[in-house]
Formats: sequence, C-alpha cells, structure tokens
Amino acid sequence: MNNPLMSVIVPIYNAEEHLAKCLSAIANQAVWNIEIICIDDGSTDGSLGIIEKFASRDMRFFIVSRKTRSGSNEYIRNTGLELARGKHVVLINPDGSDDLGMLENLCAVELP
Repeated sequence: MNNPLMSVIVPIYNAEEHLAKCLSAIANQAVWNIEIICIDDGSTDGSLGIIEKFASRDMRFFIVSRKTRSGSNEYIRNTGLELARGKHVVLINPDGSDDLGMLENLCAVELP
C-alpha cells in the first residue's frame, strides 16, 4: 500500500491474551486503506506467532520483531512512527481495542 490513510502502530510484549482480539478489531474496521505496524519487543509467549498468522492473511500488516526487550515503550513507539506512512497515525495497545468503530470515527472526515 503506497499511501495509506492511517498508520496503526501496535507495540507488543507478551500480549498473547489480548492480541488476536485487538488485531481482529483493527483489521475489521470499515477503513481499509490502513497499514498496521506490529512491533514485537522480544515477546516470550505466542505473540509473534499470532502476528505472523494475521500478516499471512492480510497484506496491511507489517511486522517488526526484535529479539531483546529494550524495556522502553518510547523506543517502540518511535520505531513505529519512523515507519509510518499514513496521513494519520494512531497507537493502540493490545489490551485496549474494544471500540470497533474507533478508526472510522478518527477518519470520518476522510471517508468518501
């Protein structure tokens, strides 16, 4: 995707419990023109496998995987911001994605 309307950055560390629900909520938004940047910071649970499964089915997912945990959420977010190509950027934590209309609401002015 060359010019996504929105970049969604998801910082991940051992988020297996909530991750599939979060990524499903993001992927199932009415806004299709998005990129989903998943940054795994050395998870030791099944988080990376979950991300890889989503990425194998949906080209909007982009994975950054680091082997060692930096312990710095700021570093993770800055990495996502450097990679983001969207007109709008949103950061979503894996355990806080219950609003299925969140991206549509953020981009309501941009929707055709």
